[in-house]
Formats: sequence, C-alpha cells, structure tokens
Amino acid sequence: MSVETPKLPDMLKVKVAAVTLTLFGLTQVINHWLMIRMPMPVQHLVAFWMEVGIALFVAGLVYWNLSRYRRELEALNAALTRKNEELQKLNVQKDELTAMIVHDLRNPLTSIISGLQFLEERLEQQNAKDTEFIRIALDGATEMLTMVNSLLDVAKLEAGEMPLHRSRFDLAEAVAQVLELTNWTAEQKQLTFNIVCPDHPVWVEADRELTFRVLSNLLGNAIRFTPFGGQISLWWYPSQTPGWVEVAVQDTGPGIPEGYRKKIFEKFVTVQGRREGVKASTGLGLTFCKLAVEAHGGRIWVESEMGRGSTFFFTLPAASNKEETGSLSPVLQESTPQDGGYQHGGH
Repeated sequence: MSVETPKLPDMLKVKVAAVTLTLFGLTQVINHWLMIRMPMPVQHLVAFWMEVGIALFVAGLVYWNLSRYRRELEALNAALTRKNEELQKLNVQKDELTAMIVHDLRNPLTSIISGLQFLEERLEQQNAKDTEFIRIALDGATEMLTMVNSLLDVAKLEAGEMPLHRSRFDLAEAVAQVLELTNWTAEQKQLTFNIVCPDHPVWVEADRELTFRVLSNLLGNAIRFTPFGGQISLWWYPSQTPGWVEVAVQDTGPGIPEGYRKKIFEKFVTVQGRREGVKASTGLGLTFCKLAVEAHGGRIWVESEMGRGSTFFFTLPAASNKEETGSLSPVLQESTPQDGGYQHGGH
C-alpha cells in the first residue's frame, strides 16, 4: 500500500500568500479610487470594512485548507493503521508457521539421535571407522536439535509462556556443572580458566536450568572465540545493587565492534568480524541469554575492546543466606581443563 503524504505547510503558505497578495493589490486599487471619488470619512470607513472582510476571507481560507488537510491526514492515518494490522497478522502467521515446523522437526531429530547413540554403543568396540562416522552424524543431529530447541525456547520466552521454576542454589554449583560440560572442548584448545569468587557461597533465587543454559551459552562463546592457549575468566559476587548477584564471563578473543555490542542480543545477529576460523552459530544463543535473564528481572550487557577480548555481565536475584559469613573479597583461582576445570577458593 502506497500513500502519499501531503505537504501541509508549503501548500498552505503558497495559497494564503497568493490570495493575500491578490487582495492587497485589489485593496490598493479601490483605495486609490476612493481617494478620488469620496470624502475622507467615507474613505476610512470603507477601507476599514474592506480590511475586515479581507482578514475574515483569509481566515476562512486557512480554516478550509486546514480542515481538508486534517481529513487527508485522518485518511492517511487510517490507511497506515490498516497496513500495520495486516503486517502484525502476517508476522503472527509467520511465527506460528515457524513454530509448527520447528516443533515437528524435534521428534524425528530425537529419534535419529537415539538410533545413532544405540549404533555407537554397538560398534564402539568393533569398528573404529564406523564409530567415527556415527559420531559425526550424531554431532550434526545434536546440533540441529539444539537449534530447534533454541528457536522454540526463544519463542516461548518472547511470548512470556516459559514458566520459571525458581529455587535457591549456590551459583558455584551451576558454574562447576558448566565447566565440567565444556571441559573436553577447552582441553583441545589448552585454555586456562581463572575463577574469581567470594570465599563463601553466593546464593541466588532463580531457575536452575535456565541459569545453567545462560552460563553454558556464554562460556561456550568464550571458548569458541578465545585463541589456542588463551585464558577465560569467570567471576560472580553480590552486586552493588542490593538484592542482586552479578556474574561475568570474560574471553581473550578478538573483541566485538562497538556497533554490534547491542545488536548481538537480537535474533540471528552474528558479528562477521569474529567469524574467521570460528564455527558459525545460529545467532540465537545470546538472544536466549537476554530473554532468560530479563525473565528473572535482571539485565545482561557486554563490554569489549578490539584485540583484547569481551566480558559479558548479567545479574540474577540474590537469595537470603543467614549462615553467610566471612569476607566478600574475591580470590583468584587458576585451573586448566586437565585439573578438572573448577576450584572453589577460599582465604
């Protein structure tokens, strides 16, 4: 639908100026004729009423034009409203179709993965080559299933339809689980982890599964973009804002251009400058992190320096801990994947 916007000020000014000039010229001619034909008092009286008439005529012309333009604007606004409603309906239909397709993909992918896992167990001791091919197929199917689940979960979070199963847990436990999961990948790149945390448990009141997935996504990105032999830092501590805990994951990768530091949390956005030599992603991981953190009332952001790396921060609601004692000063622990990934430090 194409609707031309009327240029109200310019058109109105031209019309009013043209009419005013015409009437002004006519008034001068009449005044000149009156000066010749009529006495002075009559001249003043006629000139006065002529000026009043011209003013009323110009005011009426302005009002008529404004009324016409108002009607045109109302029609334009109605057309844009209809267009917007049509676009919203199409967007809803697109989302519904995408959700249906993605949902229907999950079941066959799950069956493929189960079958490949069964074959892998049967052939593991018999034929190393066949096992390798099955492992490749299994990794591909698992990655596809992860993409499908990410699409479904992002859609649920956007619609506010994903329930939060809040519980009280020590954030160090979730970090340890994530480090254990990513241990093999980090070991292949000989990465070192620096863990910074208080010398006592930091309790949060959050959905444990969503928290685990947020940490897993952020740590997975850090491993992906940190070069061979690099360093990844994780730290968490009570925030300066009462009632919140702040978590950070830092890599030593190439960094994120300033223009992308807000866009990367949008769906399907990837930073082209970070892609060289790095396996591409769907651009949904950080979107999921943002929606999951905001579902808890927290926030997520990134600080980055080109050539130095990036640090992703997010906050979670803190849980009260009456037994908590000791200093809040962080301690630095270094570990490598060979050490088991995570060490909880103390003074």
